[in-house]
Amino acid sequence: MSGRIVFVCTGNSCRSPLAEVMARHRYADLPLLFASAGTAAAVGGPASPGARAVARELGLDLDAHRSAALDAAVLSGVDWVIGLTRTHAALVGARTSAAWPGAVGVLGAPGHDWRRHGALVVADGAPDPDVPDPWQQDLDAYRRVAALIDEALRAWAPVFRELGAGRD
Repeated sequence: MSGRIVFVCTGNSCRSPLAEVMARHRYADLPLLFASAGTAAAVGGPASPGARAVARELGLDLDAHRSAALDAAVLSGVDWVIGLTRTHAALVGARTSAAWPGAVGVLGAPGHDWRRHGALVVADGAPDPDVPDPWQQDLDAYRRVAALIDEALRAWAPVFRELGAGRD
């Protein structure tokens, strides 16, 4: 049995697909399944051209990606839902019942589970945990977002490794 992690952004065409494919590559050695969805996704749409281009630059492939909506089917059996922003995490929290067993986090705040520890409070001067939306911006904006995602994914390593260790 594999641990399941779903990355969530708004349209599931830029940030969350990049996070999914980058995590799948970075943690290929772990028994984890990575997916992505959007809080307001048009189901079945491709990844944005910028996301596909940056993925190709990283040696990854988003050409087959099709957007998915965050719904009960996506949430079923998920261990972690990781929003790309605090707003995404709050929307996930609002869409899940108290009985749902998964954890809800923000990519830029590794391991902080909103369901158990409450909403993330960012101190003055602390780094913003939100990953900005590069939609309809130039390729450099997508590259900056990919770099933020990569940095955050590295910081999630202890959480993902612990989850994967429990699945061997």
